[in-house]
Amino acid sequence: MIVNNESHPFDKQQYVVMGLTTRTWYDERIPLDEDDYRHRTAPRNSSIVPHAVASLKPTLMTDYVCRVCKDPLDRAVVKLTEYL
Repeated sequence: MIVNNESHPFDKQQYVVMGLTTRTWYDERIPLDEDDYRHRTAPRNSSIVPHAVASLKPTLMTDYVCRVCKDPLDRAVVKLTEYL
């Protein structure tokens, strides 16, 4: 899941991403409800995994799945900040 915006220093050349999972073993995950989606939805019940952060180039992204509202992303960033 892409979490950066256009103010990222390398926007469109590199993206900050967080993991998206259907697993429920991780208590600190940010579950996504039906109301959390702005465009399309994830294939199954999904959660953001705030500790799974990476930087990806556009060539590594293969498919657009959905767009998530700001609130669950903000909660994931807050959780990540607590870890750091």
